[in-house]
Amino acid sequence: MLPDFMRRTQESLPSDADVAVVIDVRNRAFLKEYAETFQQLEESDYLLDILFFEASDEILRRRYSETRRSHPLAASETVQAGIDRERDQLHLLREEATEIIDTTTLNSRLLREYVLGFLGTGNEAFLVVSLESFGYRYGLPPASDLVFDVRFLPNPHYIDELRPLTGLDPKLRQYVLSQQACQEFRGHLDPLLKFLIPHYRAEGKSYLTVAIGCTGDGIGVSLLLKISIAAFPMLMRCYASTIGMSIKGSL
Repeated sequence: MLPDFMRRTQESLPSDADVAVVIDVRNRAFLKEYAETFQQLEESDYLLDILFFEASDEILRRRYSETRRSHPLAASETVQAGIDRERDQLHLLREEATEIIDTTTLNSRLLREYVLGFLGTGNEAFLVVSLESFGYRYGLPPASDLVFDVRFLPNPHYIDELRPLTGLDPKLRQYVLSQQACQEFRGHLDPLLKFLIPHYRAEGKSYLTVAIGCTGDGIGVSLLLKISIAAFPMLMRCYASTIGMSIKGSL
């Protein structure tokens, strides 16, 4: 299956793209034929690096206890029995490893840095920031990390000439952004985001969703389009989206 997966992947990715495949002891068919699989890949001129992750028995028992999960090889036995069985099944594969990574003393951030360092990407991982506006009548956007309620701002819906406009219209945007409260809010919001985002990235967060909520009158869109990202780190990709409308262009 893995050679076929690589062939299919090669058809859709650049020829020099790296591909990572995660396999554990639950992939029993692979464990029976991995030697033949590796040979097929090498004969097809693929360069293989095998990273083998392990930890001490004590730490593994603690992790299973904290997550309240049973070991896949010992559903009706002790966790230790599953760990012992897993080590026995993987010891030959461990000997094939390019790098053995002991995660006993590593938290998720340190593990991420270790793997990225091995892959030669250093800390140049992207934090993908999604900027979303929404109307509270429709509910919160899924997976929102930071939500800001701007319903304290004057509502343009009650101004006849602005009522039919959206937050994409320059006239409505000018009205919203010219409000003293809006300017003061941005004076707090921009520095807050500029402070938070590098720290989220340093902790290994890959995705961050920032949502600005209003009554659905275009205030959130107007603010979203004005949020400054110029001072954010270069190694960050930002995307903008809204619920119910599309924003074109680059923030």
